Amino acid sequence: KILNVQKTGSLIAAIRKEQNRTQQDLAMIGVSSAAISKWERGIGFPDVSLIEPLAASLEITIAELFKGERTENNVDNE
Repeated sequence: KILNVQKTGSLIAAIRKEQNRTQQDLAMIGVSSAAISKWERGIGFPDVSLIEPLAASLEITIAELFKGERTENNVDNE
């Protein structure tokens, strides 16, 4: 399955907003808020070194981040 950067970007934006966080808050994983903005608009994709901290920050799995959608039972995400 091909990675859908638009879908992943939309998921990043949706979860960030649900968490009442700004792009600047999310950028604390080590990027600029401009980078977060690009990801959310589907213009770019996080570097591989950022995938794990980004997923953890959003409280989703790495698989969910790549799919651009939450899986049904998102409970065992420690």
